[in-house]
Amino acid sequence: MNKAIATYLIFLILIFSGCSSGVVDTNPPGQRLAAPDQKAIRVSASETNSAEPAIAADLEGNIYVVYVEHDAKSADVYLQKLNKDAEQAGEKVRVNPEKGTASAWFGDAPTIRIGHDNVIYLGWTAKDPNSMKSNATALNLSVSRDLGKSFDAPVKVNDDTAPSAKGMHSLAIGKNNRVVIAWLDERNIKAMNHATNFGGDTIVDPNRTTVSNGFEFEKIHDGENHNTKEKPTPKIEKTEPQEEMNEPNSEIFAAVSDDGGKTFSKNQKVSSEVCPCCKTSLAIDEKGTIYASWRQVLPGSFRHIAVASSENGGKSFSEFAIVSDDKWEISACPVSGAPMFIDNNNSLKIFWYTAGEAGKPGLYSAVSKDRGKTFLPRDLVYEGAVKGTVSVFPKNDNEFGAFFDGMGEIFKVDQNLNIGEKFEGELPAAAFSGGKTYVAFVKKTGEKNAIWLRQF
Repeated sequence: MNKAIATYLIFLILIFSGCSSGVVDTNPPGQRLAAPDQKAIRVSASETNSAEPAIAADLEGNIYVVYVEHDAKSADVYLQKLNKDAEQAGEKVRVNPEKGTASAWFGDAPTIRIGHDNVIYLGWTAKDPNSMKSNATALNLSVSRDLGKSFDAPVKVNDDTAPSAKGMHSLAIGKNNRVVIAWLDERNIKAMNHATNFGGDTIVDPNRTTVSNGFEFEKIHDGENHNTKEKPTPKIEKTEPQEEMNEPNSEIFAAVSDDGGKTFSKNQKVSSEVCPCCKTSLAIDEKGTIYASWRQVLPGSFRHIAVASSENGGKSFSEFAIVSDDKWEISACPVSGAPMFIDNNNSLKIFWYTAGEAGKPGLYSAVSKDRGKTFLPRDLVYEGAVKGTVSVFPKNDNEFGAFFDGMGEIFKVDQNLNIGEKFEGELPAAAFSGGKTYVAFVKKTGEKNAIWLRQF
């Protein structure tokens, strides 16, 4: 057996044994459990295998949890509405019109945002029914105008027609309910073996996932030729597309809708040479400037966080700025994005994981005072391995909160970057409403993954 795979399997046994409560849940969704955690309720049904949560709150205090049910090789996106007391309000609603046609995995959950008029916008990926390629997908937006009771027919966001992989998308709502979506796109990429999880439903693929020092990453450069004796110094500049045999990376695209998600603009390429399994993130400031973040691949396989902005409504984006020279050289994908928060002084704060030689492996944060053009030196928030993308959420115009997965334990982060309460679970997604914080997360329950919700 391959040593990396054997190490990974041992890691899985340790993690899953730690995450399992040992209690078979027979309670229906939305009812509080007496054990093992009196502060949590189960959102997904007990007979399902559910993962990839996302969450949002409307202006009336209702909470909406989005998640994906997996069944063999099929998947479905569901929305569950709860009231401000985290009590189930109605039955779950399937978002994808045709059953079993959604596509998701742990690094690429659906996205949800709610507009100023309580319209719900939900982004998700679907398998391409016209392609024989397993990783060919389409990026869709579904809209609910009746508080989650039903959804309009999904609107395709990507404007290309040839089958290719789309994924790692992000969603933001600006003034006048301008809808902005960013995603990783392989329409111009010839090599198709580097991001097969884009179209897969497997939460973890042991043939592609490796563990190093407790940190999971996707192997993507199986045929890469990096036989240089000296490690090149990373250049903080935009790179030209490289040959297929060297760097089969992805590209980041964006599109905008100014009619409530009914139609989308021509897709705009933001950058090439993008790490193909790291989530994109979006933020919009009070002036309407759009910020996009992703993990850029620099010469020498250095993978650093990049930020670009658009001041013309997404018609074009600036050259990217590298947030921090982390000196992280890795021929693999960390499966970890960089969410942002913008306060009422237009200071942009960003969070990301890195394990580069510039410092200790862990979760970092940095601030830009000049609208994403440059960033102040980074701050270490948490030392240790972090799985997935941090969930950063606004509490008001000047205050935020965050939760992250410290490999099976979810940690709370406050405005001052202090680590607070922790609890058992994985891959958190958080929202704030009416003075309460709501966190949806994944937890192994019995033999299946389940979606749980806690409130603070």
